[in-house]
Amino acid sequence: GLRYTPMMLKNTSEEAFSIWVTLVASLPKIQPDTNLLYVAVTRAMKILAVNSLVIDIMQRFKDMLQRSRP
Repeated sequence: GLRYTPMMLKNTSEEAFSIWVTLVASLPKIQPDTNLLYVAVTRAMKILAVNSLVIDIMQRFKDMLQRSRP
């Protein structure tokens, strides 16, 4: 797919990308909507700007995964 130097999903979060990559790497299969967000996030080459809603979605997903693990 195409890659872009700046990728804006609004508001900047330095840890958003690393959280997302870690989460996705730990999943055997991801849902289509989760996959779409993953694709959008991974198009950024240098700058990823995300809004608070996207960060909230990522955090909820992370919390859900942590609760599901023994």
